[in-house]
Amino acid sequence: MAATQRQDEHPPIEPRWLMPLLDVGLIFLAWVIGYILRYDWQVFRPVFDPSRAGFAPYLPYAALYTAMLLFIYHNSNLYRMRRGRSLFNEGTIIANGVTNATVILLAFYFLLQPLVTSRLMLVYVAAFTFLLLTLSRFIRRIILAYLRTKGIGVQRVLIAGMGEVGQAVLRTLVSRSELGYKVVGYLDDDPQRGEIDLGRVSGLGKLGNLTRVVRAHGIDVLIITLRWTQYDEILALARTAKRLGVEIRVVPDIFQLNLRQVNVENLDGIPLLGINVDSSLTGA
Repeated sequence: MAATQRQDEHPPIEPRWLMPLLDVGLIFLAWVIGYILRYDWQVFRPVFDPSRAGFAPYLPYAALYTAMLLFIYHNSNLYRMRRGRSLFNEGTIIANGVTNATVILLAFYFLLQPLVTSRLMLVYVAAFTFLLLTLSRFIRRIILAYLRTKGIGVQRVLIAGMGEVGQAVLRTLVSRSELGYKVVGYLDDDPQRGEIDLGRVSGLGKLGNLTRVVRAHGIDVLIITLRWTQYDEILALARTAKRLGVEIRVVPDIFQLNLRQVNVENLDGIPLLGINVDSSLTGA
């Protein structure tokens, strides 16, 4: 019940369907541009009148191409919000998807031998699909960064453990405001750490204060930076956070994890693992 309430209190900054829907429109636009370049402007190679075709015969191929890209990008987690993921990484995913979909569609051309096809047009489509999808991600980053500077879409973070790793996470979060994280405070069982404020970031006491702190400060994300020797504490914190509806991120250590249940994010070189408590942390 608590998890449902917290999700309602903090709606996502953008609906999940937005980027897939935008991609559908941009991919179709790439097909239109490719057609214009090939048949209207005749870039690089002229088109003889008998070979000229309307756009309608290409619509089924455009639909197939779009479906393949959406499938590839969904499986590559392109549509999953990951803070800290670089534009280069997103561009690589987009390029791989475009390459695979283009090769598959060329294979369809070869096997089906349709009356109306243009391999050169497909090259134009692939190039503009990559350019438009990558440009949309660049613009999206600018918009999200601006919104986060206004406090929109910002997640309130609590750090568990303020050792060397915890301090590195804290420094990164404070210096990278465009990531959309606001560190509310931290917990540590060492009284020389847990009770002392670090600048504007408050020491909120021991790890056992997690429930009270989450409810009092409206925490959205718990980042656990404890050592692997504190496995029992990590498991207890993760279970409590899940019960409270708080997202869990763990700075990985050498304890065993089921990697299929792990969602990896990157925070300036510090890997953060989003975990499924029920399946990932069930044994050492």
